[in-house]
Formats: sequence, structure tokens, C-alpha cells
Amino acid sequence: FPGQPNLLNKTYHGMGWSLGGNYSIVRPLAVYALASYSFRLPSLGDLNDLSTAGAVLANGKPVELSAVEHIRQYETGLRYLTREFGASVALFYNKFSPRSAVNIYKDFQSSACSALGGVTQINSCPDVAQLYKRGVRNVGTEIELTFRPHMIDGLELKGNVVAQNPKVDGARYQITQEDKDAQGVITGYHYVQISEDGRRPRRLAKVMANFQPSYDLLAATGIPLTVYGQYQYVGDRYSEATDTNVTLLPSYHIINMGAQYQISSRWMAQLHVAN
Repeated sequence: FPGQPNLLNKTYHGMGWSLGGNYSIVRPLAVYALASYSFRLPSLGDLNDLSTAGAVLANGKPVELSAVEHIRQYETGLRYLTREFGASVALFYNKFSPRSAVNIYKDFQSSACSALGGVTQINSCPDVAQLYKRGVRNVGTEIELTFRPHMIDGLELKGNVVAQNPKVDGARYQITQEDKDAQGVITGYHYVQISEDGRRPRRLAKVMANFQPSYDLLAATGIPLTVYGQYQYVGDRYSEATDTNVTLLPSYHIINMGAQYQISSRWMAQLHVAN
């Protein structure tokens, strides 16, 4: 027999925009700027999760949560391009706001709370629904360089470096904690502020780099074969942004190599060895 259906009747909406400009100072040099605002609506899997999740209640009333994610991005930089040399320097800032989360705690200072023996009976106190969004703010720079020496036709050296400083933003909420005497008897309550703000988000490195040399043998040998290598570096990261069970994941590098053979104008064969 089919199970009980889970129905969801919700309307989600969002609006995004992008505005950019590019100005050529001299023939090989240009400055640009870009600003954008985008969103992400719930996916089909998200909708399934939302339909099966029970409503979040505070004092018997449902708490409305936002299910739309938002991303704001700004970028500006310089670009330089000639036949032999190319360079790009960019500064960027982005802010990611995820779906709302809710923290529910007891208001032990409320006049609605009852007391017994001078100690507040916490279960008699009203709930407080505190909405928060554990987002990420990030500021950084990216440098890209490309070199094609005219003395060695077919050789190309290109690479990029990203340096950034991502931080958790908006992960602040309050909980109610017990006060106990030496015998473990509850004597009262106090509020504790919980925050991950300012910490680096999980599995995000501050420094990343990529270097990829390649050589096209066509000019030197007449063979339509390009060989290449790749070096990727990722700096250290944290497994979590919380206080406990945090592991420092060390930096690492990857070395790949491969070759591409142009069989015809329509066909190409590639061998790629990934480490």
C-alpha cells in the first residue's frame, strides 16, 4: 500500500541582477568592475526535505523560515593582454546568505514563568524563536599570469593565485543554561551567547594556486600534439568552524600531466594522468 503523502504548497521567488563595465585605458590595458546579486531557489531534493520536515513551533505557533539563498558579489580589477604576455589582477568581495535557521530557547526572565522554592520552573517559561543565518563573508584577490615567449613558438606558461579571507557571518544565537550548586542541584538559569562569527568556514583554504605549462609541438615538428603539466596547491583548512571536534586539514598539492592529439578538425584524442 502507498504511504501517507507529504504535500507542500509553497511559493518561492527571487530576483537577480548583474551590472558590469570595462574601460580600455590604452590598447593592452583595461580596468573593469562587476556587481551582481543572485539567488538559489530550493531544489527538488530540498522540496522533498521541506515537505517531510515537521513545522518548527514556538509557543504552539509555527515559525516561518526563508528557504531562498542569496549571494551578493563585487569584483574589480585590471587586465593586460599582448601577444606574448597576459595578466589580470582582481579584488573581490562576496556575501552568502543561506536559508534561515531557528534557535528556540526559554525566556526564564518572563513574568509567565512559575517558581518553586525560589527556582524558576523552566518548562513553564515561554519559548523565544530566534532566527539567524549562518552565512559567509569573503574578501580576496586573484592574480592570473600568462606567458607565451616568442622565441619558443608553441610554449605557454600560465598560472593563478587566489588569496582570500572567508569568515562565518550571522551565526549568533542565545541558549538558556542551568546554574547548579556543588551537589548538582539546579539553582537558577543564565543566558549563553553562541557564535561562530569571524571563524573560517569549514574546508575553505586561504591560499590556492594553479600552474599549467603546455607545449604545442606543431610548429617545431609538424605533429599536432600538445603536452601539458599541472600543479595545484590548496592551503590548510579546518574540518569545522565550531568549538569542538575540529581537525586542521594540512595543505596539499596535486601534479597532473597529459597530452592532446588533434586527429582532424572534428576529432581529438586526449590522455590525462591525474594524481
